[in-house]
Amino acid sequence: MKTKRFSKTVFAVMAVILFMATGSCKKDSDEIRDGDGNVYSTVTIGTQVWLRENLKTTRYNDGSSIPLVTTGDWEGLLTPAYSWFGNVEANGDIYGGLYNLFAVKTGKLCPHGFHVPSRGEVLILTDFLGENPGGKMKSVTLWTTPNEGATNSSGFTALPGGMRTSSFIQNNMYGYYWTSTEYSTNSGYYFSLAFDDALVNEDHRWGSSGLSVRCIRD
Repeated sequence: MKTKRFSKTVFAVMAVILFMATGSCKKDSDEIRDGDGNVYSTVTIGTQVWLRENLKTTRYNDGSSIPLVTTGDWEGLLTPAYSWFGNVEANGDIYGGLYNLFAVKTGKLCPHGFHVPSRGEVLILTDFLGENPGGKMKSVTLWTTPNEGATNSSGFTALPGGMRTSSFIQNNMYGYYWTSTEYSTNSGYYFSLAFDDALVNEDHRWGSSGLSVRCIRD
C-alpha cells in the first residue's frame, strides 16, 4: 500500500510538471511574431496552418529593414521593396503591406516557422475548400458590394488590399497574394480574389508589382 500511495504521489507531481511545461510551450507557439514584433493569430484549414492576417512587417525575420519605396513607378523596380496602399501607413494596420516579388524571394519575409506559400500549397487549400473557395476565404467586410459569396467559413479572412504597379489600384475590390513560385527570373505566380465572384484565380506578373502576402506554416 505504501508503494501504491507513493506511485500516486509521483504521478501527481509529474502531471503538474507536464502541465506547466505544456502550458508554457503552447503560450509561446500561439505568439507568432514578425520582424517588427507584430503578433498574428493562425487558422488551421485542412492540413495547413495559415496566418489569419495579411503580413504587415517592415523588417525581415532577421531584423533587417525592408526598403520602403514611396515614390516613383514600381514597374522598373528590381530590388526588394514594400509600401502601404496609397502611402498611408494606417492602411497597413487594416490591409497589411504591399511587397514586391524581390522581397518575397529573400525568403525572410514571414515570421520564423512560416513561409510564403507555393502554387502547390495554394492548390491544396482551394481543393480542400471545394466549390466557391474564394467566398469561403473572403472577409465579410471591407469588400466592395456585392462581395459575392463571402462567408469566411474557412477563417482565412482574405482582404482586398489592392495592388501597387505604376500607381495604387483596386483597393477594396481585389486581393492579390504572391506565391513563392517563379514564372520566370523576374516574375512570379500569384493568386487573387475578387468582389464580384467567389473564386480563387491564378496568374503571373512582373515581380516589381506590390501585392499582399499571406504566410503558411513550414
